[in-house]
Amino acid sequence: MAERSFEESILWSHRTPIVAIDGSRCIRYANQAAYELLAVGGRIIDGEDILALFNGHKSLSQALHRAAHEKREQTIKLPLHRGSTVLQVAMTLSLISNQEMPLTFSLVMHDIERRQLLDERLLQLERITAAERLIAGFAHQLRNPLAAISALVENLAAETPADDPRVEYTERVLNQVAQMEELIRSCVAFSPDLSVVQQRSAAKLLGRTAIDAFAARHGVAPRLVVDKGTSDVTVNKKQVTKCLRLLLERAFKACGDASKMALLVSQDPVAAGQQFVRFVVVDEGPAIDKVDLGMLFEPFYTTGAKGVGLGLAIAQILALRNGGMLEVLSQTGGTQLILRLPVADSAD
Repeated sequence: MAERSFEESILWSHRTPIVAIDGSRCIRYANQAAYELLAVGGRIIDGEDILALFNGHKSLSQALHRAAHEKREQTIKLPLHRGSTVLQVAMTLSLISNQEMPLTFSLVMHDIERRQLLDERLLQLERITAAERLIAGFAHQLRNPLAAISALVENLAAETPADDPRVEYTERVLNQVAQMEELIRSCVAFSPDLSVVQQRSAAKLLGRTAIDAFAARHGVAPRLVVDKGTSDVTVNKKQVTKCLRLLLERAFKACGDASKMALLVSQDPVAAGQQFVRFVVVDEGPAIDKVDLGMLFEPFYTTGAKGVGLGLAIAQILALRNGGMLEVLSQTGGTQLILRLPVADSAD
């Protein structure tokens, strides 16, 4: 293959699927993203009739005709069949002309469901960012007065005779202060460090690091199962391993036995339009109630007697910061906490 020019390299690596076709509707160029969207099973699409890839859809033929005669952009939505999966694709057609090929079209496409997913992620990040500022700011404001209360009560306890019944009150106050300090630490942790960089990482290494951290704390380790051929991801290693640790901690609280837990790492078989690696923390604990299921990722929502309800909320933030998403599936016999992270680009 001839070496690409700088401009061609930019077009080839662009994340938006872009195709150029001639007047006979044959594909003359497709960038990498277009191949990932249109070429199933390594199929070569150069020279193919674009209509054939969309099952001869009449609206595409009509849009090309209008673009040629009206000389203005046409926007349409089409179904794209990929095996047993059907994607809804939005497409913008533009007429481009040059001396060599006076009738040439550019087609810029995107997977509608993926675009909606990205929009939802952006909305989630905006909401979470606002919550981060509020929670972290509130926590910082509480730290100083709480430290003063703790110091005063400790001095009072030291000056109170051991047989004085008021000693019990100082101990109870100090216990409450300790709980508030733990809450403040959790609130501060709610805002992840945004200055850290993302790097290409092996999925197996991320899983192993999270399992080792869990084992160092609890003295036992859940199973780690990694499928062969699982792709690398481009993430912040510290954030993703913390996310996985939080998922493992949630599973451990649910079942109380590391031997009834596992971390499964594999290529996501259901992703379309973009490839993902899937990290699934499974446990054999009781099913989560449907009411609780819809609230699991909400800050301060907890079903336990202990804890402040920020673990899964923080895990969700860390997933979103790394271009991923979290999902929970729960039924009789166990729960699955699913983290999906996008596959690393070939250029990373």
